[in-house]
Amino acid sequence: MKKLFLALGIILLAFANFSCKKDNVNNGIVGTWKYMSSIGGFVNIGPQHSNSQMKLTETNYEFVKDGQIVESGTYKITDEKSWNGDPRIIFEGRTSEIPKQYIKVSKNKLTIFVGASIAADGVESYYTRIRN
Repeated sequence: MKKLFLALGIILLAFANFSCKKDNVNNGIVGTWKYMSSIGGFVNIGPQHSNSQMKLTETNYEFVKDGQIVESGTYKITDEKSWNGDPRIIFEGRTSEIPKQYIKVSKNKLTIFVGASIAADGVESYYTRIRN
């Protein structure tokens, strides 16, 4: 009987751990992000001094340039992962066709990348959090 309760406890703990990961990613990216630079592919843009931002709520996005909204819509984090386990983000309603994008959040840094999370195999765009 003890083994049954132990096994059940382990299964419930594992389920709770996996079921919260998407929420943690969503909560980690909510806020306003300043675009810093992109690298990789045919893009090799150093630090930008433009006023480009990405604003993310729990379900909506806005891409803002020089104070004007240039794109907006909803986004979702899927269960699909990159080769190294980073979650896929889909910006629904985008006006341009973009390959699969994945995200990595580390403290106040956000990286959105296509392909592998190294610039040699895709394009990386870097953002810094400016507001929660």
